[in-house]
Amino acid sequence: MTESRRSAELLPPTDPALPGDVVSLVRRACAADPTRPAILFEDGLEVSRQGLVERVERFAGFLRDRVSPGERIAIAVGNRTEFMIAWIAAMARGATIVPLNTTARRREAAHL
Repeated sequence: MTESRRSAELLPPTDPALPGDVVSLVRRACAADPTRPAILFEDGLEVSRQGLVERVERFAGFLRDRVSPGERIAIAVGNRTEFMIAWIAAMARGATIVPLNTTARRREAAHL
């Protein structure tokens, strides 16, 4: 058996009821229950699904004239709400984020 065939057998079949992309999934989940938390942090910060959608749409609007589909966006943000917002907004624009290590030292960062 080939490696690719073995890998394919490990993956579950695609559920046709699921949306084809993460942005659609987030939008559907947020519309279904907008007051439910979308993001919870250990420090008690909570962002509702409606709040998440509003922030994502605002940032995607900012990116509209600055980023074209297929482009990459470098982002240096730790585990914060802004990372999720940037990630989803970039996907909504058809772009890809390139997360940068926020703890990289000068020598490591010089390779970027």
